[in-house]
Amino acid sequence: MTSTKKNLLQLGVIILFAACQTTPALRLKSVAAEIVLPATLMLANYPLSLTDRPTTAAATTMEHLEGRLSQPINTPEQTLAQAGLLYQRYQIIGRVSDLDAAYASAKSLASDENAADDSLLLWATLAAYMHEFTESENALAKLSPAREAAKSALLMQIKSARGQGSAPMFSTALANGAEFSDLVQRAGHCVDMGDLDCATQNYHQAQFVYSDSAPFPLAWLHTQQGIALLRFGHPEWALRFFDAALARKRYTERLVKYPNAYAQHAVDFYLQIHDLAQAEKLAMQNLGLRQDVGSYVLLAEVALAKSDTKQFCEAYRNAIKTRLMPPELKAMRAQDIACQ
Repeated sequence: MTSTKKNLLQLGVIILFAACQTTPALRLKSVAAEIVLPATLMLANYPLSLTDRPTTAAATTMEHLEGRLSQPINTPEQTLAQAGLLYQRYQIIGRVSDLDAAYASAKSLASDENAADDSLLLWATLAAYMHEFTESENALAKLSPAREAAKSALLMQIKSARGQGSAPMFSTALANGAEFSDLVQRAGHCVDMGDLDCATQNYHQAQFVYSDSAPFPLAWLHTQQGIALLRFGHPEWALRFFDAALARKRYTERLVKYPNAYAQHAVDFYLQIHDLAQAEKLAMQNLGLRQDVGSYVLLAEVALAKSDTKQFCEAYRNAIKTRLMPPELKAMRAQDIACQ
């Protein structure tokens, strides 16, 4: 498997459940007071700048991607490559037709009794993304021993999505020789364990492990570090990482061009710079596309920033109706008094 193809597949696994969940930022001073800023944040090379770690311009990367997608398809290998590229483009710009086409191609390729590992792994990733976990597990069971690491990583994600990940899935310590996807998964686990220092160390190490030229995975990585800092109550430090991500993706331009794909993730940014009108507009736009618990919580956060009790209570109650309880919703319980 080529380096680029490998990175794309790893990125698909990383984004798999992040794309299925909205994670609004926690803004609690009490939390910030309890969490000491990780020493890793003080390092001069974190986040890596474009000068420190050059990547291809986002527009150039997209042009290259479009060029590869325009190539003729004559073999199963080319069909597999196209399916992976379509999934990548979906992850970048949110075009649902790309996801549908990738899903159909991957499913067809994996149905062959002699399906290659790459076909099985792509189908397992896409099936899990669509919450077809049994289908994903069946495909993973057919993988050769050579793909055990990728199999284990995806099975961990499925276990977590099913609510079966109460025990630590792996140590919070850094893994020597770990790959990019391993490190960012560890970082996310560290956040769930309440260990910002561990998460930051893993995110920091991951940026040095990344070896491809596309800007999107690094921009995504720095965005995740920023979100983690927001959730632990450090918005001023989070902006440093959001700025780094913006520099690589020219995010605001992409938000204008692909509003449906980027609206959800931009709400926190506009809340932090106190552009409440834009934050509300994007939160409502996102809610029109996704009526999940995170989207309701996101709108509730905007309402809190606006001191709009009616809007907050409506969004809060809709979030409660989902019967889910992410940490951000728990933090809003104190505000529920105004909704009685």
